[in-house]
Amino acid sequence: MKFYQKKRRQTPAVILISLIDILLVLLIFLMVTSTFEKTPSVRITLPESASGTEEIEGTPPALVTVATNAPFFYLDDLPLELAELKTNLIERQAASEDFKIALRADQEAAFGKVLQILDLAKSLDLKVLPARVQTKGE
Repeated sequence: MKFYQKKRRQTPAVILISLIDILLVLLIFLMVTSTFEKTPSVRITLPESASGTEEIEGTPPALVTVATNAPFFYLDDLPLELAELKTNLIERQAASEDFKIALRADQEAAFGKVLQILDLAKSLDLKVLPARVQTKGE
């Protein structure tokens, strides 16, 4: 025996246009308020140096980084082996007259790895600058 009649509920209507508007406003807000940072691909601890800054003219130098673990060598942000680094440096040297490299090494990096880079630069007749080089106009 049924004394009451079950009323059929209407499903609540979700207005998608309003939700899309809200999501768009949130997306724009997050895009405007967020900051974009270039995070380094290699985390190194540079030793302190009193003569670490030097102003140079011309093209900025290529940054060669010596890390503590494999791969030990980086040219700008590109991890390379020593032979690949040599070929890349030769190519860049051929493309530019005043090609220089800036050498930075982790404080805990093996000194032998740094010497390999210095020997390579000497064999290619490259000028090696300290890590904290500032180009004119920066």
